[in-house]
Amino acid sequence: MSDTGSIVVGVDFSACSSAALSQAVRIGAWTTSPVHAVHVIDTMALADLEMAFATMLPTALDDFTREAQDAWKRLAETMPGTQHVAFEVVLSGPLHGIVQSCTKHHASMLVLGVHGESPHRGAGVLAGQAVRSAPADVLLVEEGKAGKFGTIVACIDFSETSRRALDRAVAFAAADGAQVIALHVYRAPWRGFHFRPSAAKDDPGAQARYRDLLLQKLEAFCQPGKDPPATWARPRFELVEHDKHGVGIAEFVRASGADLVVLGTRGRTNLRDVLLGSTAERVVREAPTSILAVRPAAG
Repeated sequence: MSDTGSIVVGVDFSACSSAALSQAVRIGAWTTSPVHAVHVIDTMALADLEMAFATMLPTALDDFTREAQDAWKRLAETMPGTQHVAFEVVLSGPLHGIVQSCTKHHASMLVLGVHGESPHRGAGVLAGQAVRSAPADVLLVEEGKAGKFGTIVACIDFSETSRRALDRAVAFAAADGAQVIALHVYRAPWRGFHFRPSAAKDDPGAQARYRDLLLQKLEAFCQPGKDPPATWARPRFELVEHDKHGVGIAEFVRASGADLVVLGTRGRTNLRDVLLGSTAERVVREAPTSILAVRPAAG
């Protein structure tokens, strides 16, 4: 990572969050970033408990906190590198507690388990909310993916945020010896004007020339700067035509077998994406792999 800051990892002691913790420890080692693990005790669940067992709540809260600390000790004993990880228990709503911890520790990355309903079905509710709300890049880790990444897809829409996404992908590739695929999903301009047929619509030659120009633009965008890092990895370039950018990315990731997709949370593909980040949210919901969602640069 190029930004300074710590790494916050959410831990709920599931298999998926264990993979997230392993990734956080691994990334912290090669970025020299401190790692903070946080377990959130849900206040809504406590409110329900108070309604049913008001006299038991103070004791129950102490018990929940102690049980979480004991579970952390057991987990840390089995996972290398966690001896340097600070652990805290937070009483809050799940999303608020995670965001609060990121702010407290000046995190540049938040790591969470994907928490999908079933394998290869996309991310759960908390993961999607974190991508939208966390003040840091968010890495969502697929269950069982605790080690190095092999194939990384960097999603490029020619925005500055997608350039940050490419930088992140290259940094991960340098650490893991991975292949980077620079992917641009586009909607063909000759399909966008229903009131006026485009001359290119029935002209394969014009369509091929458009793709050639788009590929040249993609290759130029992905060139390293004047002072490229020594670990720069030249990506493979791919163009995909699709009416919906998020769906096109998810389908490509599924077909390529990539184990990490990196993309910006805001882009330039269309007005809806700029305002809502809908492409990123669609990928988070549908891509069957780990996801790194990169925020725009501060300021």
